[in-house]
Amino acid sequence: MLLENICPGWVEAHNNLQEAISVFSESELSERPNGTGRSVREIMVSMLNHERFLISHILLGTREEILPPSEFANPALLVELGRVTRIRTEDALRPLTEAGLRAVRTLPADTNLNRYETNVTVEWLFLKILQQEIFTWGQVALRWEDMRRHSGYAR
Repeated sequence: MLLENICPGWVEAHNNLQEAISVFSESELSERPNGTGRSVREIMVSMLNHERFLISHILLGTREEILPPSEFANPALLVELGRVTRIRTEDALRPLTEAGLRAVRTLPADTNLNRYETNVTVEWLFLKILQQEIFTWGQVALRWEDMRRHSGYAR
């Protein structure tokens, strides 16, 4: 099944975020608003770790290591992580039929903690990834504007 049929914005949202990340310098990726906020690098790696967790742990039932932001020192490394993560996500979701997308995943997986109302469909996971990516794109765009406003220059 083509993921673009489920949500036409899937490819565009990903490409917009990848493009937005590529304009930051290494130092800008590390910059923290007010000295304590999360850096763009941390925001991006957190979002990608979340996507990797949803697909690997919940959909496929495998474990995925949490990647530290420090491993992605420049925009090219972040863009590559985004590209590889998205390929893995698409590879996991693409073979699913409509019935497969509506299949329910148990959350949390621990049967002692699980309640019916916390279970979600695979389609929900897909839309959650898209929502997180769009939200991250907004954070990155706002951070870019804020940096431009405070630095007195525009690229």
